[in-house]
Parts: sequence; C-alpha cells; structure tokens
Amino acid sequence: MSIILDDRDLSFTYEGPWYFGGAQSEYDVTTTGTSTIGSMVLFKFTGVSVSVFGTIGPSDVGAPVSSYQVDDLPAVIFTAPAQGGTLYHYNFFASTPLANGPHQLKITNLNSSSLWLDYVQYTPSSGENFHFMKYGISYCGR
Repeated sequence: MSIILDDRDLSFTYEGPWYFGGAQSEYDVTTTGTSTIGSMVLFKFTGVSVSVFGTIGPSDVGAPVSSYQVDDLPAVIFTAPAQGGTLYHYNFFASTPLANGPHQLKITNLNSSSLWLDYVQYTPSSGENFHFMKYGISYCGR
C-alpha cells in the first residue's frame, strides 16, 4: 500500500520563498511553487520508497531543474522536458528501494524557472503504524 500526501500536508517543511497555485487537474487542486534558486522543502517519512510528482508548465521561460536527495545518498538531478503545453502528475523523482525505516527527502530548486510540486507518494514500512491528516481528518493504519 502506498500513501499520497498533497503538497500542503503538514509533513512538508518549506524553506525559502514558495507560493501557492493550483488547477483542477492537479491533486487536491493545489500545487506549491518557487522560482528562487536554493529554495527547498524537506519531507520526513518512514518507509521503503518515495516518489515526487509535480506540474510542468509551458517551456517559454526555461525548464525547471531540481535535485532530490534521500538521507545522505547522492542527489538526483531532474530537468523537466521542454514542451509546449502543461503536464500534470509528472514524475520528478522515484527513489531506489530504501532500507526499512525513517528517512528524509530534500528537494532543492536549482534554477529560476518555476518548480511546481503537487504531491509525494511513499510506501510505508511493512507492519509499521502510519498516521497522516487530510482535510482535518486523521487517518491511521498498519
């Protein structure tokens, strides 16, 4: 079972200037974006894998470039593809299988094009309790 958390979930810690966006085609009709080099977001989770999804706008101002680092593993650089339209739910990053346990994902914007984050999807540790909130409702499970 995997868990999807929207970009506005309290599990995310944003550092630097970020702004809110959203379109009907985006998860929970929200995105969080930045065009400031060095702006980052931290996401802590307990699990065995994590993926990041976002929106890529038209390439009239350049493609966003961002890095994704889990714990102390080498960072993975993502450069959005050049295209004319908007791409929703685009997979920016997918981790390799991780050791079962707590992890931290650090996402960093590397250029001045708009980076739009939509949601993360992670696989919790098997047999572990998990807890998250959505729309003020608390969800717990095993």
